[in-house]
Amino acid sequence: GQFIKISSVYKALLTVNNARFQIARENDSSNFQEVRVKDVISIDLTETFGAGNEPSKEEMDALLTRYPNSWFGGTVNLAENKKLVIFLLNQLRKKVNNQQAEWITPTLLGGASSDPNDPVRYRKNQFGTIEFKGKITITTSEAVLSLPTGYRTGTTQSKRYPLITTSANFAYALIQSGTLYLSPLGTIDLSNLRFITEG
Repeated sequence: GQFIKISSVYKALLTVNNARFQIARENDSSNFQEVRVKDVISIDLTETFGAGNEPSKEEMDALLTRYPNSWFGGTVNLAENKKLVIFLLNQLRKKVNNQQAEWITPTLLGGASSDPNDPVRYRKNQFGTIEFKGKITITTSEAVLSLPTGYRTGTTQSKRYPLITTSANFAYALIQSGTLYLSPLGTIDLSNLRFITEG
């Protein structure tokens, strides 16, 4: 019942005039669910930044935060402003914090447990993005962990992020005021959980 943000970088294998994106829930054709999509944006990174200089997904997410709600409507010809856009990308890449931070092992709450072979950890990467890894098992709907200042989303509003369980079912993370909640109950892989920080 809520919208979540999904971003990705796609490399075309052939020269085509269109691309198709699919959102799938498992490989079960009898288990379809309605999905609504809004605020779609598509950018040709090679045309905009030049071959070999294309930004990563994390870099592009950070660049789009310069736009309201990380999105713009209609058509914006970024190629015409290539010098400005590349300058912003280079500034992003030259941030003082170029050293990759160490992984942090959080204190888990609400009876949640970390997989000993793939423990839950998080860090802030060189682009200012918080990234997680590891698997976590939850048995209640209570808060899982609390993130410190500097590792929180850039808004006080609740945000949902798509994840998957270890049995390949959909799951999601809800971050509210620096507190992380997960659903549904079970074991969830956090390796795809990433978001831009407040600062």
